[in-house]
Amino acid sequence: MRLLKALPHAKLWILRFTDDGAKKLGKYAEKHGVSKDRIVVHDQFPAEREFLIKGLADLFLDTPLFNAHTTGGDVLWSGVPILTLPGEGFAQRVASGLVVSAGMGHMVARNLDDYYEMALSLAQHPKMLKAIATRLREGRDRLPLFDTRLLTSDLDRGLHMSWEVQEVYGTGSKYHLVVSDTRKQGR
Repeated sequence: MRLLKALPHAKLWILRFTDDGAKKLGKYAEKHGVSKDRIVVHDQFPAEREFLIKGLADLFLDTPLFNAHTTGGDVLWSGVPILTLPGEGFAQRVASGLVVSAGMGHMVARNLDDYYEMALSLAQHPKMLKAIATRLREGRDRLPLFDTRLLTSDLDRGLHMSWEVQEVYGTGSKYHLVVSDTRKQGR
């Protein structure tokens, strides 16, 4: 609500999970001095229009407790920058991986104060935000995040590496594999 209070023309666009939740969010907004009309609650979009509609947003504010997963990829593909704050667990780190893979590591906040300040600054500087979105849209076909061939190649190499490690050390051994980007190595 702090961002909405600081940005009087901004709206929060959020997916409806339950009618009760939407009503509670509206009441919470009103209680904190933000008109409930500035919170746009919507149902799931039809699949054939989903990317077009998501692309209408200026900025996607990721939720720190449970990051965007598939939606994050969809939003980035639609050309909308994501601001995220990673946590400790897997579900809290997915969006930061997506954002970094999309070449936007500068959109990963360090803490809640940083997250707020970055969101506020982006909203107050629409030309800067538009430049980030333009760079994302124009570079989309070259980004590792959307490079299916690279993904399948890395997955294939990772599976082969796993098999080789299992043959040497046996089942039940614990190990971590890092599959690097072979494009940087000229392979």
